[in-house]
Amino acid sequence: MVQRRRPHRRRLLYQNKAANATLTLTLDRPLGDRGAFLTAAGASLGNGTLVVTGSVTGTGQASDLIQDLITTSGYITGDFADKIINVTSHEQLVFKAYQTYKAGVTHYVLGASLAWFSGTPTSHGNFTLGAGETFDVDVNLTQQIANPAKNWDGRSLTVTASNSSTLILSAGNNLATGTLAVRGGDLVITGSTGVGSGLIGGSADFTTVAPVVTVRDGGYWGVNGALVIGDVSAGGVWYNGGAGLVITGGTVVSASGLFSGAGPVSASVGAGGLWRTTGDLILGTGTSRLSIAGSVSVGGMYRQDYGVNTLTLTLDGPRGAFLTAGSIILGSSGTLRIDGATAVDGGAANFASSGSASALGSGANAQVLLQATAGTISGDFAAVTVGGNAGSTGGGRDFIIVGG
Repeated sequence: MVQRRRPHRRRLLYQNKAANATLTLTLDRPLGDRGAFLTAAGASLGNGTLVVTGSVTGTGQASDLIQDLITTSGYITGDFADKIINVTSHEQLVFKAYQTYKAGVTHYVLGASLAWFSGTPTSHGNFTLGAGETFDVDVNLTQQIANPAKNWDGRSLTVTASNSSTLILSAGNNLATGTLAVRGGDLVITGSTGVGSGLIGGSADFTTVAPVVTVRDGGYWGVNGALVIGDVSAGGVWYNGGAGLVITGGTVVSASGLFSGAGPVSASVGAGGLWRTTGDLILGTGTSRLSIAGSVSVGGMYRQDYGVNTLTLTLDGPRGAFLTAGSIILGSSGTLRIDGATAVDGGAANFASSGSASALGSGANAQVLLQATAGTISGDFAAVTVGGNAGSTGGGRDFIIVGG
């Protein structure tokens, strides 16, 4: 019996050298989510045109935004005479087609980099994402040349109001004189970011996307100046609780803190989290909420005497004070809520203020809640609840059991 050999399949040479030759490629998914459009033994490029169209979502990592267009097992000579990149994507990305060599293979790729680094008349610091997208800025953002055409100072990062998903800062960013402004969507800090000032909110109406900054375990956000949470014009309409800061286990350090605006704005410091401000921390005229399971340290004055504000403290065992400040001013319209504690002796739990420290319970059973380290605590809360039960202000002698 005579055996017939299978024909040998050879990868052919791709040529694009004629003046009217055009290679058109269409993207319909994130960069790198598919293989090369064209695979050949080699490619010879010359007078032809490359056209890349389609759309690219914002999902991915800034350090790994690359899509193979042509992959060869040998070489690529020459280049396209003209490259037309007409890709729809988010404004933070700038696209470029080029030849590269990796893993022993020559490629022609479409790469994307941040407009932040482009050094062109289109460079800027605005970031935005579509619904359901996540983008990780895993490269270090450093100060660039200012671009007046885009009203950009070269050192400020803005998460735009149209953002509707999650932007992550996982690298080390040194923008000591810039501003980090989050005007919509979620910003998550897992690395170290230093800025001159911080704003969570703005003057727009956030009726669909509330701006929130989350500083996760190991994350650090340093603000040399003021950190403002809310609407600086006090005219915004807030959505689902409004602007917020969430510290799950990381650290935020600022020169001062202000909860601003008529609508509800909030900050939450989780167990193991720390918010330290060297100046004042002020809950503004609206319906602000500050929740603490970790620690808040205020070098100057803590004020909760402007609006109908709520301070929530969560106990999980005996501990030091939740909030320390040089001095503390409380107002007659504010509320203190204490979770994780249970009133006993059949009476309402007592909240007592004694000049420089406010405690829950009395004597050996007292848990210090707020402590003034230099001045005094003045004023009082309008209402106190402990474990969901109404408590009392003043000098009762009820005791508590700390949960956990």
